[in-house]
Amino acid sequence: MSGYSPSVSTLSCSQGALTPFQFTCSEAPFITPSVQNSAAQACNEGSDISSGSQCTTQCASGYTPSLSALSCSLGVLAPPTFNCTETSCSPPTGIAHGSNPSCSQGASISHGTTCTPDCQAGYVADQASLSCDKGQLTPASFSCTEAPCQSPTGIQHGAAQVCAQGSSIDSGQQCTTQCQSGFSASTASLSCSLGVLSPESFNCTESPCSAPSSISHTLTPSCTQGVTIEHGSTCTPACQVGYTASA
Repeated sequence: MSGYSPSVSTLSCSQGALTPFQFTCSEAPFITPSVQNSAAQACNEGSDISSGSQCTTQCASGYTPSLSALSCSLGVLAPPTFNCTETSCSPPTGIAHGSNPSCSQGASISHGTTCTPDCQAGYVADQASLSCDKGQLTPASFSCTEAPCQSPTGIQHGAAQVCAQGSSIDSGQQCTTQCQSGFSASTASLSCSLGVLSPESFNCTESPCSAPSSISHTLTPSCTQGVTIEHGSTCTPACQVGYTASA
């Protein structure tokens, strides 16, 4: 009868007597399915599973079974088999200043794809991407460090390099502002913190002039307007009593 198996394969007849005298029919066990990329033993319980029991599926390292278990009833598995597919990767954990999850792709990274590291605002990852291969990320993790600041752009009359430190300023450092010759910066420096400059930018305006110095027989300062002469204005020479200016 389908779904049952005899206790012996044959009975021998001799002089009208069977040996053994009888047999029993018990529920048939099932044979472990053959699955590509399975473990050496596809079912944790072994190669023969009793009816009413189950097969706890097992795959080779780096692979994950499509089902956790198969049920056996009267020699038939339900479902009849399972698949072993490449294991996905989990994002790295315990990363200081990392987002949650730490990969922008989410909580699971499919085999053959990459994890794009995701840090909190003001921080940048030291790796551009992590590759997933059968449950293992390469490299295994990444770090989030304080983001640098980019030097301001679009500064009219700014020097070719508007920050003396270069185009990138480390967090906690300063941008020393630079203008073209004849122009002065509205602020001497900008502070960088977690990728943000403070103040965000600066202006370059025409530089003022300093009153002439080391001129014999002048007053101090040598211009009636004072020590500093604004761009576009004039210096009126101030000589001592009894002297006149050459200009």
